[in-house]
Amino acid sequence: HDNVFSIWGGRPKLRGKVLEAYEMIPFADAAKPKGKPRSTKNRTRIDVLAEDGTVAGTLDDQAATTAHGIGLRTGEATSFTGAGVMIACNGDFGALIEFDKPRKVYRGLNDTILVELTRGLTTAADVAFSYRIVPYTGKQPELRATGSDSLAALVLPTIKAVESLDDLPKRLDEVDPLEIQSDQQTVGTLRLGVLDEHLALVADVRDGKVQHNATPWKGSCLEVFGNMPDKTTIGQVFLAPQSGDISSAGYQAAGGKQVPSADIRTASMATDGGYQIRALIPISKLRITTDAEFRLEFQVSAHDGKQRKYHTLFGSRQAYENSQRYGTFTLKTDDDEHNDGSPKADDK
Repeated sequence: HDNVFSIWGGRPKLRGKVLEAYEMIPFADAAKPKGKPRSTKNRTRIDVLAEDGTVAGTLDDQAATTAHGIGLRTGEATSFTGAGVMIACNGDFGALIEFDKPRKVYRGLNDTILVELTRGLTTAADVAFSYRIVPYTGKQPELRATGSDSLAALVLPTIKAVESLDDLPKRLDEVDPLEIQSDQQTVGTLRLGVLDEHLALVADVRDGKVQHNATPWKGSCLEVFGNMPDKTTIGQVFLAPQSGDISSAGYQAAGGKQVPSADIRTASMATDGGYQIRALIPISKLRITTDAEFRLEFQVSAHDGKQRKYHTLFGSRQAYENSQRYGTFTLKTDDDEHNDGSPKADDK
């Protein structure tokens, strides 16, 4: 086409460029009770989140009317700049949308969100947008930084063979701990490494009522989930500490059940306020390989004195079926610049 058009005065200077572009994300309201009128209780709430996770502003129905006509074209439509959007349905469920970088967000007509990708003459090939959708039920997930640092892989060291699981704490002593948080309190710390074809783990868990349950996750338990970035399959194991006369044990998920596995080696000891558990987990049970980047998530069940609660390291919801928020890991190599054996952001 350019050859044809060039007959009439040369190649158009604006060809291949755009003046403005948006990503349109539709949403819907929660279903209203039969026979009852629509109310604000059923209306989906759209909050634009600042980089620190606070609400920069709410895009309500009035904001949508300002985008009508030339509001978007002139930039006069109501908008907020943020690093993500929280879509809350009826206060009980919804989704967090995390952007690749802070962007201006508008409310469109017909229940849509418009994320501004560019404003001003831009080469079409340079217009791009990446984002992550995190569905949730119950408590809203926290906005995490979406820059390259947070998406970089954590580097795990390889460790030498141990005669006993009691030697694992010493082997992993110099590894920086990963902390599982709840309400700004640490409920668990993890130190990780790789020993041959096993994930080596030492976890210190705060649990006000260490107890065994035939269904491991209903009692004191540390769950480990694994997944490869290009796969949908998830590996899941359960590590239960010693409770009374019942020894610590490892279980693997199998068809909705938790099956004891002798291949998962465990040992535990009571500590002030909880327990420490040490384990060697075959990486095959986590559905991962260590010759490429792999993903892991961890969940502890801890009793706070009133009830048992569940907390994950990377903020996953229903981690047994959703690997979207898993942390990314890679194995330390001989040419890695980090020499202290601790998990650090990979500079690759």
